[in-house]
Amino acid sequence: MFIKDQARQNCLNAVSSHIQRKDSLLITANYGCGKTSLLKEIKNSPTVIRVRSLGSQYQLLGRIAGVKEANPRHKDKYLDYRCDHPVTVIIDEAQHLPHSLYPYLKIIMDAGTSIILSGLPELHDTLKNRHPDVLSRLTHIQLEPLSEDDLFSLVKDDFDADAFSVIYGSTYDMRMMMSHIKNCRDYIKSNNLKTVDIDTVLQFINE
Repeated sequence: MFIKDQARQNCLNAVSSHIQRKDSLLITANYGCGKTSLLKEIKNSPTVIRVRSLGSQYQLLGRIAGVKEANPRHKDKYLDYRCDHPVTVIIDEAQHLPHSLYPYLKIIMDAGTSIILSGLPELHDTLKNRHPDVLSRLTHIQLEPLSEDDLFSLVKDDFDADAFSVIYGSTYDMRMMMSHIKNCRDYIKSNNLKTVDIDTVLQFINE
C-alpha cells in the first residue's frame, strides 16, 4: 500500500520526472518506509524492467537484458544488448547486489539506460566507499518515515487520537503499522462501532 501523503506524492512526482529525463536514481530509506510501495507506483511499460536483486552476476545481467534463462557464457551479449536498447531498470533491495555487478551498471547507465536502485541507507555508504563512480551517476532521494501527525491526518475519521498514538508508538515498521490500522478498521466495521479506541488497538498490538 502506497500512502499518498504530500511528502510521498512529491517524492513519486520527482521520481517520475527523473525517469522522463532518463536520469538514474538511488532511493534509500529504512525498513517499512515505503520504498517498495513507491516503486510499484511506477507504471509498467515495455521500457520498464523490474529486476530481483538476488542472484549471480550473469543472472542479474540476463534479467537486466530481459532474458528469463540466463547463461554464464553470454553475459557480454546481455551487456551489449542492454547498451544498444536503453530502458528504465528498477532494482529493489539493491543492498544485496554483488559488487562485481557495479562496473556493468556503470557501462549500462553511460549507454543511456536509466537505473533506479532502492535500498537501505547503508547502500549509499557502500556506493560512496566502494563505487563512487557509480554513485556520481545517481541522483539520491531519501524517503523519510511518516510523522505521527501526518499519518493520523489520513486516518483521523476512524481513530481516537490516543488510540492512534498507541499504534504509532508500538512499531517503527510502516508495514506492521498499516496492518494494525487495517485490522482495527475491519473490527469497528464488523462490530458497528464509530471509531477505534485504545481497547480495540490493544487487542491487535498485543497479539
